[in-house]
Amino acid sequence: MVSDEGRITGIIDWEYAGWYPEYWEYAKAYFGGEWKTNWSLWMDKYFPSYHYELLVHNIAYGALT
Repeated sequence: MVSDEGRITGIIDWEYAGWYPEYWEYAKAYFGGEWKTNWSLWMDKYFPSYHYELLVHNIAYGALT
């Protein structure tokens, strides 16, 4: 990102950018906050839940092991 004066003000990391379905974003966010207390409760409170899709994701990617 560049300011109006031409100075670099930030860098956007596009490494994991892509077109993913909503349940994929939910699954990644669900595990992305594992270090936070009760993160899964916040996820379920503020975002649509995809519990079935999360279960399939866990099985497919070995998150349950």
